[in-house]
Amino acid sequence: IWRDEYSVNIPPIDDQHKTLLKLICEMADSIRNGEEMKNPELILDELVSYAEFHLKYEENLLEKYRYPELLVYKRSHKDFGDKIEHFKNTPKDERLHLLPKITVFTYNWLMARILKEDAIYSSYLIEKGVNK
Repeated sequence: IWRDEYSVNIPPIDDQHKTLLKLICEMADSIRNGEEMKNPELILDELVSYAEFHLKYEENLLEKYRYPELLVYKRSHKDFGDKIEHFKNTPKDERLHLLPKITVFTYNWLMARILKEDAIYSSYLIEKGVNK
């Protein structure tokens, strides 16, 4: 559930965060309800693809505005990407058992990013006039 306190006050990034949270919730619902709704594997693929798009979008924006901590930020993205790659490369029969862990991991990672790191870089970007 999106709350106003999650906002980084940069509309495209807030919209992307909302989409990521929606996908995480869809995956959790799908795991909980079985495949009646949508296959959790398909949602995971969609979530991973969208997360990759989102991280690249942020990196490009930070690069464009010469964010001083860009390398640290990129390292954080790489760590996330490495963990997701590990999940993606797990054999399918084992992967199904990992879906709840993946869901919790992505939610915790995203919320930590929104509430901590993204709040820091968004202040920098807002100073540069990005949200105008």
